[in-house]
Amino acid sequence: MSMPLSFTSAVSPVAAIPTPRAAAETATAAQPVAAPANPAPVATPSQNTLNAQNLLNTLVGDISAAAPTAAAAPGVTRGQQSQEGDYALALLAKDVYSLNGQGAAGFNRLSDSALLGFGIDPASLHDAGSGFQAGVYSNDKQYVLAFAGTNDWRDWLSNVRQATGYDDVQYNQAVAAAKSAKAAFGDALVIAGHSLGGGLAATAALATGTVAVTFNAAGVSDYTLNRLGIDPAAAKKDAEAGGIRRYSEQYDMLTSTQESTSLIPDAIGHNITLANNDTLTGIDDWRPSKHLDRSLTAHGIDKVIISMAEQKPWEAKANA
Repeated sequence: MSMPLSFTSAVSPVAAIPTPRAAAETATAAQPVAAPANPAPVATPSQNTLNAQNLLNTLVGDISAAAPTAAAAPGVTRGQQSQEGDYALALLAKDVYSLNGQGAAGFNRLSDSALLGFGIDPASLHDAGSGFQAGVYSNDKQYVLAFAGTNDWRDWLSNVRQATGYDDVQYNQAVAAAKSAKAAFGDALVIAGHSLGGGLAATAALATGTVAVTFNAAGVSDYTLNRLGIDPAAAKKDAEAGGIRRYSEQYDMLTSTQESTSLIPDAIGHNITLANNDTLTGIDDWRPSKHLDRSLTAHGIDKVIISMAEQKPWEAKANA
C-alpha cells in the first residue's frame, strides 16, 4: 500500500533555530576572547538550560499561533452508533457535487497529481457521459471516497435502471473506483455519498469490504449485488451490523417511497433517523403541495447537514 499523503513540512521551523548556548559557542569558536580583568559571574548550566528552554517555548508558541488551524474530524469506524466523524462525511458528500470542491472539516480533496501518485486515474472519477462523479479526500489520517448523487437526467436514469435490476454503468464505475482506492489506502479508507451517491457508496463498500456512511441513500437491488458476486442476504446482515450507517431525514421523499413499496429496493445499512422540525400546521397541513415541498427539501444534503449539526446524534447515543 502507498504511504499516506503528508501535508506537513518535513523540516521543523524550531529545529532550525540555534539555542542561545549554541550561538555563544559558535561565536567563541570563531575568535579568541581575552579574559577580562574583572570577569562577570558565569551562569550555571541550569540557568543556561532554562534560558534556552524559555526561548524555544516562546518560538513554538509564536509559530503555533501563526499556523492556520483546521477542525480535524475524528476517525470514522465500523459500528451502528452515530459517530461525530459522520458529520464530516456529510459535508464531503455535499462538497463532491462540485468539480471545484476543495474539501471540508479538515479534509482536503486530492489533486490529480496526488491521485496519480496513489495509482488512481483522475479521469476514472468523473464521466460526463454517464453522470458519474466522485472525489477522494484526506486529513492525513483517513481517506474518504465520496460519490455525488442525483443532479441531472442521467442520474435519474441510473436510479431507475439499477432499482429495477438492470446493469448500470455508474454502479460499475463506483465499484472500480472503490477497488482502486482500497488498493491505495487499505483500511484507512471510508466511503460516503448522498442520494444516488449513497447507493453507489453502499454498493462500493460491499464490493470492497469497506466501512460506509450514507445520507438519504438510494436502495441497492439484489440483482446488482448478485452480479458483483455478493450474497445479498449476507451483505445486508453485515451492513446492518455496522458495516454501513445510513442517515435518513424524516419526510425524505426517496426513503419514504422506497420503504412504502416492494417494487424498488430499500437503502442498505443500519438506519439512523434525523428528526425533521419542519412542521405543517393549519391549512398548510391540508395542502399536498406543502407536503411535497417538505419531502423534497428533506431529501437534500443541506437539510441533512443542518439536522446533524442541530441534533448531534453522536452525543445522544453516547449519553443514552
